Order: sequence, then C-alpha cells, then structure tokens
Amino acid sequence: MCALAVGLVAACEPAEDDKGPQWVRVFTQDESGVYGLYNRELKTLESARRVKGAALKMRGGGSVFIEAGVLDGSLTAESEEDVEDVDLIKGSTGVWAEYFKENGVLVPADWDSLVMFSFYHNIERARAFFGDLGVPSDALRVTRCFYKVNFSSVLVFGRPLVTDNAAYAPTADAFLLFPRHLTNGDVPMALNLGISAHEFSHAVMHRLVNGSSRVPITTEDWSALAANTYASVDEGLADFFAAHLTGDPNFIDVSIQDTFGLERDISKEKMLDELNSRAGDHSFGYDPYPLGTAIASFLWAITPDGEKRDRVAKAIVTTLIDLRKSLGPDFDLIDFLQPLLENLEDELQAPACTLLEQRLGELFSEVATCGSI
Repeated sequence: MCALAVGLVAACEPAEDDKGPQWVRVFTQDESGVYGLYNRELKTLESARRVKGAALKMRGGGSVFIEAGVLDGSLTAESEEDVEDVDLIKGSTGVWAEYFKENGVLVPADWDSLVMFSFYHNIERARAFFGDLGVPSDALRVTRCFYKVNFSSVLVFGRPLVTDNAAYAPTADAFLLFPRHLTNGDVPMALNLGISAHEFSHAVMHRLVNGSSRVPITTEDWSALAANTYASVDEGLADFFAAHLTGDPNFIDVSIQDTFGLERDISKEKMLDELNSRAGDHSFGYDPYPLGTAIASFLWAITPDGEKRDRVAKAIVTTLIDLRKSLGPDFDLIDFLQPLLENLEDELQAPACTLLEQRLGELFSEVATCGSI
C-alpha cells in the first residue's frame, strides 16, 4: 500500500499512465468566475501521482524552521551561503495522489489529492498569465510546494497563523499550504485562484528583484520606512495581478468574510497619502496590507477596460524587471510610481496622473512625469 492517511509516501514508482499532461477534476473557477468542480488539462504536469511538473513540485509534511523569517522574508544572514546551508523545511517527504479514471479524466479520490491538483492548476494558470505579461522564464521557474506544513509556534509576530491559506516563503523560494479550515468563507483560501495568483506574484517579484538570492534586498540596511513601503508595494501588486487574472477586484471575499476585519476590495477608492505616511511608524510588526490595497486600488482604477488593464499589468512587469537598479535603503513610493508612469502608454498616463493627484496629496508634486503631461 503506497498511500498513507494524509497522502504522503516515502517512495513509490508511478505507473506509466501517470506521466505527462493529464485531464484532472479540480476545484476552481469556470469562465464566469463561479467556483466548483471542473475538468481541466494540467499541461505542464509530469507525474500525476507525485503532483509535479514544470509549474510545481509538491512535497508533503515537514516543519518550518525559523517560521517568522521564512514567511515574511525578514530572515537575515551573513551571506547567501548561510541561508543555503539552513534546512528551512525539515522532514518533508514525497506525496502520492489518490485518484481514479473516469472517461480519461483523473478524479481525486480524497481531499488531499483534490487540494494538491487544484493548487497545481491554479499555479499553472498564474504561471501562464505572468508569462503572457512578459515575465522572463527564470522568474517562472518550477517552485516547490510544501503541503500540510507544521509550525513549532502558533504565533508569528504576535499574530495567529492563518491556517487555511497559501503563502510564498522567499527565504525558501517555496509555497507553503496550510489547508486546515478555520475561515468561514465558501472557498478555502488554499483553493482560491486569486490567492494562488497573489502568492505567485510574490514569487515573481522576489525573483525579478533578488535573482537567485534568497535573502531579500530589504535586509541590506534599509530603513523601516523603505522596507515597509517595499512590502506594501509587493502586496499591492499581488492584489492587482490576482484581481486582473480573476476579473474580480474583491477576489478574496469568497474566502474571508467581514469577521476577519480585512478590507481588500480594490474597486473601492482608497487614499494613498495618509497610508503612505504610516509606513515609517513601525519598524516591527508593520501591516503592509492597508497601503498595499490602496496601491492596488489606484492601479485598478486607471482604466475600466480589460484590454487596457492588461497594458497596465505589462507596464508593471517592465517596471519590476528594471526596479533593482533604483532600489536602495531610502526607497519610497515615488521610486515605484515614477518608473511605472514612464512605462505606461501615453493614453494611460493621463488618467493615472489624475488619480494620483486625487489620492497622493502633497507627494504628487514629486511625480515628475505628471508635471510634463
């Protein structure tokens, strides 16, 4: 018997019909955005039993080492070698999906297999989405995913871990899945396409800015204001990309209801000036989401046209590819907005500047591009 209760194995050889692209029943959105069970082709899949391919390599179990640093990328080291020598996820093993075939479609036979296949599908979609936007192939490289990760602590930075979730850990360059269900939404966070795209966006930005280094640039003597602003930009871009992929500016709502006290609907107008000023208030425990949501709201509001919004997304990617050159310990919001505006097409610059004039307050005078329009 190869499979254990949680779908993890030490070793098993896949059957021949397990190899290559497969049609699989997964939990995801249909064309209208409604979640349910649908048959989808996993085009990059190499082994269905092992749930691995060009998009994702699934691992099971394991425990997170120095979990706070792994989750938010704040772990520092004397050198890159110090991080490489640390076993960040200990005790993981291979996975073994259970399924049966129905008219040529692999149908998951248990919950763990459904989650793993569905998450693979979501990451495969996100990977193709970012590729179409112009993200270089190296930033789209295969990513490990640790399923059912254990923690030695119930708190990170004094806050409870959200266990029904997916996260990208930059210091491990891996996704972490915590599929216990404590939230009260209709769609588990680990199966929410928008959340998967959000986390993949973090991977893309980390790789574009930091290359193969697992130590984020923000650990290099950055001020609290600079590091916090960068974190908010990272969150804001992830929300924008997720909303653009799903077509839903409130993609998280089906997974997290109001009782969690989060306001992440980026279709609502949000001011940047006051939130930006708060980024320097906290060197520890800073919440990047309020300013991040305001950044995403600005990007979403530049145009209501889906095709033109795609051009906004491509301008963001171009900005990220070149962003490392202008990053430093005094990074601020203008250091992101200025090159972004320069990368926008002329017809999108004017509405973007109008929005910034309304939402950026006194800082608007520092946006040189808008002064020349």
